[in-house]
Amino acid sequence: MDSKAIIFNIQRFSIHDGPGIRTVVFLKGCHLKCLWCANPESNKFECELLYYPDKCIGCGECIEVCPESAISDNGGMILFDRQKCVNCLECTKICNSGARKVAGEEMTAKEVFEEISKDFVFYDTSEGGVTFSGGEPMLHPEFMRDVSGMVKKEGFTTAIETCGVFPTEHLDIVEGYIDHALFDLKFMDSEKHQKYCGVPNELALYNFEKVVNTIPVIARMPVIPGINDTEEDIGELKDFLQKYSGKLKEIDILPYHNLGVAKFDALGRHYSLEDLEAPSKERMAALKSELEGIGLFVKIGG
Repeated sequence: MDSKAIIFNIQRFSIHDGPGIRTVVFLKGCHLKCLWCANPESNKFECELLYYPDKCIGCGECIEVCPESAISDNGGMILFDRQKCVNCLECTKICNSGARKVAGEEMTAKEVFEEISKDFVFYDTSEGGVTFSGGEPMLHPEFMRDVSGMVKKEGFTTAIETCGVFPTEHLDIVEGYIDHALFDLKFMDSEKHQKYCGVPNELALYNFEKVVNTIPVIARMPVIPGINDTEEDIGELKDFLQKYSGKLKEIDILPYHNLGVAKFDALGRHYSLEDLEAPSKERMAALKSELEGIGLFVKIGG
């Protein structure tokens, strides 16, 4: 049977998500709720409403189709009460201005394969392939297995971008179907992981060990100033990674950015790190040098 998943983006011509030129398939659903998440629309497993009031042209057609009267006209100004919204998404079908959009579309494995097959010419010339991201793609193992099976039959590679918080038995389902992993390590301290990401990290670290002993892994650490880049945090990270230095392909350190703020607003969620600034180039260079000191190949992400 052709498996299905909710996809919220298919990004073409990516050069930072595995070897070569890649197509990145973003799947909805993640157990983490990182405060700095760049794709907050990936958190929930169902399709969601993104509302951009600055794009509204005030036509009022959405008022007529809303079954819960969550949308109203107040003297020519369109008001939206999210507390009344039941996520039926009827308003997105009538909106022509881009003010109301759907995050997510259910697709079959065959439909996704047909979409990404348009990019095969780029894989041929760069030894690229398909990367599954999210959200947490490993929460959809049957779907990844089905798409990957078709991709690998064409001679191309597959990869996952994962936070590691998924049932370990899912690795058995995708065994032999995934060629590379980009594995996020946000904190070594489980209490801090719980505080800033919503769940503890024991499962993530356990799955890291499983994956790194199976396929090539690039470890990745988002650098969140004052939150996970303290001397203690970096020391714990070095101690952990040193055990795998002979197996890791590299570690990428990724400077914090606030590109997810607009999406938090569009989802009606509060972004709590609005005053946080990105780490300086000097700080990133210092971290790179420190991690290279334990024999790791380190890259600074964009």
